[in-house]
Amino acid sequence: MPRALLALVLGAVAGAAVTYFVTAARVVSLPAAATDVAISAPAIPSAEPLPRNGPVASGTAERAALYDEAAGADGAALARLIAAAAAAPPTPARTYKLGVLLARYAELDAERALALARELRVGASTLASLYAQWAAADPADALAALGDVQSAADATTIGLALLPVLGGDDYALRQVLAALPQLSDNGFRVAAIAELASSDPAAALERALELPAFGVRGLALERVGAAWARIDPGAALAAAEAMDDSDLRSTLQSAALNGWARMDPNAFLDYVVALDPAKRARLGLMGGLFEIARLEPERYLELSKQLPAELREPAERQALSQLARSDPEAALERLRAMPPGIQQDVGRQEIARAYGSKDPDAALAWAKSTGDSDTLGGVLSGIASKDPSRAFDVAATLSPQDRTRAFMQIVNGAMGARDPDFAGLAERLLAAGGDAGAANGVTQLVQTWQRREPQAATEWIVANAGRVPAAAFQTASRYLAENDLAAAERLLPQIPSESRSAWLQGMAQSYARNDAKAGAAWVARLRGDPAYAGAAGAIAQSLARVDAPAAAALLDGIPERGPDSSSLAGATSGVAAAWARSDPLSAAEWARGIGADARGVLALSSVARVWADRDYAAARAWTLGLPSGPPRDAALRPLLMNAGNLDTSLLASFSSDATRQTAVLTAVTQLAGRDPKEARALVDRYVTLPSLREQADRALESGGARRIGSPPF
Repeated sequence: MPRALLALVLGAVAGAAVTYFVTAARVVSLPAAATDVAISAPAIPSAEPLPRNGPVASGTAERAALYDEAAGADGAALARLIAAAAAAPPTPARTYKLGVLLARYAELDAERALALARELRVGASTLASLYAQWAAADPADALAALGDVQSAADATTIGLALLPVLGGDDYALRQVLAALPQLSDNGFRVAAIAELASSDPAAALERALELPAFGVRGLALERVGAAWARIDPGAALAAAEAMDDSDLRSTLQSAALNGWARMDPNAFLDYVVALDPAKRARLGLMGGLFEIARLEPERYLELSKQLPAELREPAERQALSQLARSDPEAALERLRAMPPGIQQDVGRQEIARAYGSKDPDAALAWAKSTGDSDTLGGVLSGIASKDPSRAFDVAATLSPQDRTRAFMQIVNGAMGARDPDFAGLAERLLAAGGDAGAANGVTQLVQTWQRREPQAATEWIVANAGRVPAAAFQTASRYLAENDLAAAERLLPQIPSESRSAWLQGMAQSYARNDAKAGAAWVARLRGDPAYAGAAGAIAQSLARVDAPAAAALLDGIPERGPDSSSLAGATSGVAAAWARSDPLSAAEWARGIGADARGVLALSSVARVWADRDYAAARAWTLGLPSGPPRDAALRPLLMNAGNLDTSLLASFSSDATRQTAVLTAVTQLAGRDPKEARALVDRYVTLPSLREQADRALESGGARRIGSPPF
């Protein structure tokens, strides 16, 4: 049954029970023997949807007749009436009738009525009304039975219904809390505070702040803020301002502001526009502004002109997208009024996606008229959310360069649909042949598919092993190994040889995330395998956080050359830096032993940088003890700036004039932002090579913001 409809139906049941007590003309007291009747509920298909139309009861006369019949029935008669109602096809009228009959039966035997309600699989709100009846007659037994409720959510709903019956005071709250199942305790406290906030938010705030657990306290404050915003948002914000704890204050403020934005968008926007800029910067307004952009896009676009760019622009994109869903031409008119720049470009993309989803023909005509391939790609993304096949057909007519980008946007759009056809999308991408965009699209598709339908995704990848790009195997292996490492291992023989390394790399990434020590033992078995370098590198960086020497041992003996040489150099540098934090001398000697290739010098540079931050003198002395050459040059470079000043005594230790000037140039970029005059003096004194002087001039002009392009050693 759809959840929204279920809520309506259960609300009708609860309403029927309440109406019964208000309306029933007479209540018949029956002798105990009359209630001693067994009622067996017929099997009811719980998943069968109820009709979306039809009255709950045909009219006042029928409802009155139902109340009168229920009030006059004894136990045996109620048994027959409930059995007949339960056997009828699911309709709102049947649900309403069951609610009235169960409420009447609860007068005769509340415990049996509850047992029958559970057998009929009625919802929590109906159960709650029956528990409330029971508590009115026998509070001790009703509270005792509350402890047996298995569902924490149901227990919370029932507990809230018992509170007013038990007096609605602190003693009643303690009674219910004592009776609740343990897992329901925090949920009930938050729900009870939210219920109180609807009538007395200030008292609810006090209760929320008394909660012991910080996370539960924050959740309660969110509920209080949302409820208070419906009554008096100004008072809610004032109460938040008076709070000392900045995190709790922010939680209440955001909840109140977001609730206010949903309840009265115009008043909220007027409030934001009128705020003092300093106060506006302190408040968490973005959530509320996004709500306005979603609910009142045109109003937001009009008033937000008065807001600073950092507040206006993020929600402006949301407003344009929302407006395009209802009135694309109005959204385009707003876009044309915006000044050219990044914000207009991003806004065009938002409109393109929404426009493509709403009116594909008009959106395509507009996109083609702009001559902009990114706009066309955005429209195709929107079309793909409803009709991926058509989007692919249009993409097939584009130039190879535009088609590559379009494929990625189509995949993004199609996967945003409620129930995407992953296999069909993958087939369309594979049909594009060797297109780079199609290959990237398959990899991206597999990533999402694995998260949503891991078994189906894995089966498809293995079945199409010869057609799927290697990168997709790495993604699939990683996600499969996260949930079933043994399954990833079992599938390895079915993986084509050209994708085997990618599959093992994905498994290594899973080990690195979850159990690097176990991963080290696993990857050790791959020594000599072409996949070893990439897999060992992935695991080593995680292992280095807990056992740096063991991580270094994984990387020992791997040749520099190979398909994974770039990632291996990064892994080696990461392990060296991690080891240097605990034992810089051992890390430095290990890095030195790697050799003078790119991996070795990069590792030495990483060690020197970490070591110098902790003990500059020791790092300097060790580095100067190295023989002249690229390894020592690499270690000298991070030492050149000491406590913000250039250590000119190191300059003579570089192996060549070009290397020395490059190192000075790197130091200048660090200095230019805070002392451009000193940076200029250093350049004039030490940098003479024309190409390096040109780089230095550009760096000084941009205040050091632009990094100097130089080799890592």
